[in-house]
Order: sequence, then C-alpha cells, then structure tokens
Amino acid sequence: DTGAKTLRVVLEKLVQKIAQKNQINILTDKGKEIKLSTLNNTLKSENIFTKLEWEENKTYLTIGNHASHGEYDEFDLTQVNKFYKHIQTLINKFNI
Repeated sequence: DTGAKTLRVVLEKLVQKIAQKNQINILTDKGKEIKLSTLNNTLKSENIFTKLEWEENKTYLTIGNHASHGEYDEFDLTQVNKFYKHIQTLINKFNI
C-alpha cells in the first residue's frame, strides 16, 4: 500500500521530468504544477508517449490515487509490481 503511494509520487515527478526534457512547461501561469493527467495527455499529443505508455500512466495514476485515499481493495500486489516495472521502463527509455 505504501509502495503504491510512493510510486504515484515517483510517476508524477518522472512525467514532469520527461516534460521538462522536452521543453514542455510543467507550471501554470499562476506558478502551480500542471496536473499529472494533463501532462500525460500533452506528452501523448506531442508523440513523446506512445498510446500504450499514455494508457499505462493513466492506469497507474488511478492505482496510486486509490492508495493515497486508503482504497486498498481497488488494487493488488501484482498490479503494484507492474507499476514498479512501468516506472523502471520509463526511466530507462527517457534516460532519467
């Protein structure tokens, strides 16, 4: 459960880093961070993320949000393990 919460934060920071590496602003005009779902969509529309990566990000964001809200019956350890592997794949692909 803690792992899923942590991975959600890692996914957010990783997507922000990928956006920055591709000259995509991660802050709104008011200086607040752009939502992860919005950045994910932008990276997909700019062909930086594949459709599969985009979909996986949405899935794992949902799992992370469930964990953050204590909804532990909404996911299982197998999904958290896949979440971790997805993070590793993105880190390797984008040289983060």
